[in-house]
Amino acid sequence: MAVAALCLIVEYSWSCAAVSVDWSGKLLRADFGLPFLQVLDPAVLLVLFCTGLLINGTKASRLFTNVSTVAKVGLILFLIATALMAFDAKNLQPFIPEEYGISGILRGAIDSFFGFLGFDAVCALALDTKDARRVVPNALFLGLFVSGGLTCLAGFALVSAVPASRLDPAAGFVSAFEILGNDFAAAVVTVGELLVLPVVAFGCLLPLGRLLCCLAEDGFLPAPLARRDASDEPLLATLLGGAATAICAGLVPFEVLCKSSCVGCWPSSSPAPSSASSCCRLAGPLTQPWHRCWSDSWEVNRQHCLS
Repeated sequence: MAVAALCLIVEYSWSCAAVSVDWSGKLLRADFGLPFLQVLDPAVLLVLFCTGLLINGTKASRLFTNVSTVAKVGLILFLIATALMAFDAKNLQPFIPEEYGISGILRGAIDSFFGFLGFDAVCALALDTKDARRVVPNALFLGLFVSGGLTCLAGFALVSAVPASRLDPAAGFVSAFEILGNDFAAAVVTVGELLVLPVVAFGCLLPLGRLLCCLAEDGFLPAPLARRDASDEPLLATLLGGAATAICAGLVPFEVLCKSSCVGCWPSSSPAPSSASSCCRLAGPLTQPWHRCWSDSWEVNRQHCLS
């Protein structure tokens, strides 16, 4: 359990830091002329902003998440529709470019794994969910298919509009629209990414405080981290997680953050006893041995799928 919990801590903290660093780079490249950006690190500011939202309570967090998610889905649909308007079948030939090959596909699959971080966070938040037995599995399956489908469709639309070799890996759609001469779409993407990426960082940071609180309750971390405020929120654990993540965002390069968070996600997301027992612990008090908790949760999931 401790190993899986450590992997989850790395996943949540470092993925939030990675998204924040990515957002910071996009903000600096946009060059809005904001003077304070020359003194303060935008990545650190974003992590502190997300931490402040979590401390403020669930009402503000829910409003921020809902509004940002609607805007994010709208932006993705705009990207797909605009790119498909420039569809050229010649750009898809050969379908697997020689300079990439099978090894390139495998590297792309590993990198795209970063985009699926957060689905295990749904399980981590089961304790705060009404009718979790029904809502959590539905949210997992629906989120997985919608996110995966939109990701595949967006990638197809992008390379069908502009050959992959001409794209900027750091700004795929922006560079594609600039090549196509669509400055309006490029500007929309630039601004849109800056507006919607914070909700991704927020979603990564959301379960971290609860995870640290549960570990403290089980004796793996100092007892003060298990304290909750009047609203049953793990205030101290959230502050500690946010502060540590802000330090990572300010000091660790993006490439290291991205790869480390993916490495942390693999073992914590695998159907192993240690992983499942941690999810059970986050969903409620651990009143039985981990192997019983794992087997019971496996049987519940199996019966739900069969039904």
